[in-house]
Amino acid sequence: MILGKDSAEIKEHLKSIEAKIENISDKIAKSSSEFVEFKESIRIEVGRIKEQQKENFGEFQDTLRKITALSNEFERSLDSFNNIKNRIDDTLLRKITEVTDVEISAIRKKMQEFNNIEKEFKALVSDVSNLKSKIQEFNNISANIKEVDFTLHKHARDLESADRRKLELEKENENLKSIMAKMQRANRKF
Repeated sequence: MILGKDSAEIKEHLKSIEAKIENISDKIAKSSSEFVEFKESIRIEVGRIKEQQKENFGEFQDTLRKITALSNEFERSLDSFNNIKNRIDDTLLRKITEVTDVEISAIRKKMQEFNNIEKEFKALVSDVSNLKSKIQEFNNISANIKEVDFTLHKHARDLESADRRKLELEKENENLKSIMAKMQRANRKF
């Protein structure tokens, strides 16, 4: 009986082990099923990620093409802008040169006129000085002559006229000197 008791315990123990094995087998089957489902969900997710990558890569390539096109367009626009800028610079330089050449020519003409007027003025001053000396001589002579014998009325008018002309020329000379100084300052600026 001891054997029977042991055998019953062994059977009981075997049943317990079988139940545990069956429980473990169920768990393995369930885990296996869950693993298959998990594996399938991972495969689906990996497929979705690959599709998303393809889509993103396609969008990236489109964006890259657009950026390249924009870069090329920007480069062309920049080249065009530089060409326009260079043409404007050349045009401005040409126009400024033309204007300054005209102004310099006008200034040279004015300078020539001023030099001519200055020569005339010097000649006039010399003439006036000679006239003064002649008038002084005349005054000396006229002091000896009686007023009734000779009147200097006409000569006095001529002298007054010459003095007025001298004053006008002196004033014009000062104006021309002022203009000449302005032109020289303007030339220094260029």
